[in-house]
Amino acid sequence: MLNLDHAQVEALLPPGPLVDALAAMFRTGCEAPLRHAHAWPAGAAAGRMENTLLLMPAWQPPRAGVQRYSGVKIVHVAPGNPATGLAAVHAAYLLSDSATGAPLALLDGGALTDRRTAAASVLAARFLARPDSRRLLVLGSGKVARALAEAYAAAYPLEDLAVWSPTATNAARLAATLRDGGLPARGSRRPIPRGSTWSRLPRCPPRRSCAGRRSRPEPM
Repeated sequence: MLNLDHAQVEALLPPGPLVDALAAMFRTGCEAPLRHAHAWPAGAAAGRMENTLLLMPAWQPPRAGVQRYSGVKIVHVAPGNPATGLAAVHAAYLLSDSATGAPLALLDGGALTDRRTAAASVLAARFLARPDSRRLLVLGSGKVARALAEAYAAAYPLEDLAVWSPTATNAARLAATLRDGGLPARGSRRPIPRGSTWSRLPRCPPRRSCAGRRSRPEPM
């Protein structure tokens, strides 16, 4: 069974081909029931917060002559972790053969989630954005925000990539990381830049893609 860590998952899922694969899956479809959510007290150190276990299964029905797959993403959310220096979310994805049930690969769930989230956003932009769009505003400064910036830069001829975060130093840090990767990134002091078209349309707020975490996951 393959065991793919964060870096390996990222290397195997370049933005362009992933967007195309996601589009194909949306067309053909698969079975994806509502996720399971289970919660329990996080412990005295975390106060009244709860830890959450999320189970997200999906599968393709078996078909003669075609290999089909099933998978489940397993996510632990521990909102008290940051206080101890640990990440609040840990995730893994188990991929199996849907006909036999044999496990095929265990993937880093965080990298997979980041890449898939960004790919879904770019896929939506194929229908909503001009193909010659050159400006991008990213709201957020975490891992998903970085994945979004990189995915859009691979799909559009960006000349200006602004990053906004409630914490300006975080936005500046992500912008610097993106610049190190060759992207035209900068930190933004405002979620809607002064003088932009959006700021002149108070009744038509901009479509926003926000990359953040709630203290408690909402049911889907």
